[in-house]
Amino acid sequence: MSPAELAERTPGAGSQAVANPFTERVRPYSLYALALLVATQFFNYVDWQVVSVTAESMKADLALYGEPA
Repeated sequence: MSPAELAERTPGAGSQAVANPFTERVRPYSLYALALLVATQFFNYVDWQVVSVTAESMKADLALYGEPA
C-alpha cells in the first residue's frame, strides 16, 4: 500500500481536519455544572468539619455516654 493510499484511509488525514476538544470553546453549561459540583463538595467538606467539631457536645446533649438501660 502506498503512502498516498494509507493517507486516504487514515481518519483525519489529508484535507479532513480532526477537531481538537482542547482548543474549542467550553460550553457555558459545562462550567455551570463544574461550579455546582465544586460547591457541593465544598459544603459537604464544611458539614463534616462542623459535625466533627461539635460531636462531643452532641454526645453529651443526647446522653450517649450513659450506662446501657
